[in-house]
Amino acid sequence: MTTAQPLGYWIKRVDRALDSAFTDAGLDRRAWQVLNTLSRAPAPIADLDRVLAPFLTADDPTTRPHVDHLAARGWARITLDTATLTPEGHQAHQRLAEHVEAIRSRVVDCLAPEEHALLLRLLQRVAARIDP
Repeated sequence: MTTAQPLGYWIKRVDRALDSAFTDAGLDRRAWQVLNTLSRAPAPIADLDRVLAPFLTADDPTTRPHVDHLAARGWARITLDTATLTPEGHQAHQRLAEHVEAIRSRVVDCLAPEEHALLLRLLQRVAARIDP
């Protein structure tokens, strides 16, 4: 007899798989979010922190290390606490956007549209219940 795994197991498994998929691209998820946000326009670090606040944690409370990582790769410049993508950063974003879209497709393509919508509604309900 097979025992079903609890919800937390599946949430953590999906989270780790997504982290791994981004690592395979040479970037973590937070750095991708910073890169993607900066691809639209330069931004002060404080604005990046505000926009990406839902994804920051006590262990990772600011986007600054991720901006610094992008700058070390030559993908961003930081001037007076404002980050701007370099031409190389825009090229990297374009290349990585294709990889991210492939990840999203792998996640979503296994579900019918109504299943995906239902999954999101259920997860939102659970999240609201445990973190009101």
